[in-house]
Amino acid sequence: MELRDHQFLSFFKPETDIMLMQNAEVRSVESGAYLLREGEPSTCLYLILEGSAAIRKNNPNGSPVLLGYVQENDFLGEFGLIDNAPRCADAQAVEKMRVATISREIILKALHDPVALFRLAAHTIHRMRSANQRHVEDMIRQERMSLLGGMVSGILHDFRNPFAVISMASECILNESAEAWPYCDMISQQIQRMTDMAEDIMDFSRGQVTIQKELFKVEDLLERFRHLYEEYFSRMSIKLVITPTDLCLSADFKKLLRVLQNLAGNAAQAMKSPGGTLILSACKEGQKIVLSVTDNGPGIPKEIQHNLFDAFSTSGKKEGVGIGLAVVHSIVTEHNGTISFETNRNCGTTFFIRLPA
Repeated sequence: MELRDHQFLSFFKPETDIMLMQNAEVRSVESGAYLLREGEPSTCLYLILEGSAAIRKNNPNGSPVLLGYVQENDFLGEFGLIDNAPRCADAQAVEKMRVATISREIILKALHDPVALFRLAAHTIHRMRSANQRHVEDMIRQERMSLLGGMVSGILHDFRNPFAVISMASECILNESAEAWPYCDMISQQIQRMTDMAEDIMDFSRGQVTIQKELFKVEDLLERFRHLYEEYFSRMSIKLVITPTDLCLSADFKKLLRVLQNLAGNAAQAMKSPGGTLILSACKEGQKIVLSVTDNGPGIPKEIQHNLFDAFSTSGKKEGVGIGLAVVHSIVTEHNGTISFETNRNCGTTFFIRLPA
């Protein structure tokens, strides 16, 4: 949208609108970048012209709590401008954004108009009520997470014996025929994957993500993925393309493998018609290693893009409850990395995982 069409300007008289627009600075913000950081001085107001940002605040134990989102035609940072207090929360772009910033001095000058001040106050009260509703929803979500963690714990306990039997049977087959090694190895890897996935969900439900870093070649990670899933995607008529790379990374190999598995699995579900292509690649971007997962599916529906990484966020799939991408986000965050995406209707989606090199 254009700056002149932003709702914030509707609070003021035409001559004040002109003054605000003349003193506004329009700029782009990359996905994953911070507009506001908790504790920083309040120096300007942000008007959102394109894109969206997540608002988070750290709780007493240091874990970030999602307060809500701001999207096109919203604004943020008004509290600190009025009371001159430091920023009370973080605001992080969840996609590429275009924003306009207006300095505190200019905003306070514009608010000398009592009608404009009243309109801003009414709008702010409405947003506070929405934030309260979000808080109630978060409490419900936490209760659901607790119930889910308990349920998964029970299922995993019951499955351990069947998993052990399957593993022993696989070893017996391998002892009879060395040619069966690729399939026996795949069985073993998939059993471990199911166990690890269940444990990841239990950790996530408790707000805990533990990583064990090791130095490895990124190509080994991508080739392990190929070994486990190339035949699976082939049967779905999906072409798997892995771009060679000579990069190295210090990270949790198993957890990053599950990140790729989750993203690729979602892509496979999205590419329902034959002829799909899935591309895994890696490159270096400054001081970051960037892992990319690209598909040529239908794209991510716009109505869920802003909260895609929230727990229980789903686009109405028959399978799944919307936990996978939330777990993915927690794993990437625990690595001090970021995850973002670019998507286009009927053209596909690319997820970018940026990790410290």
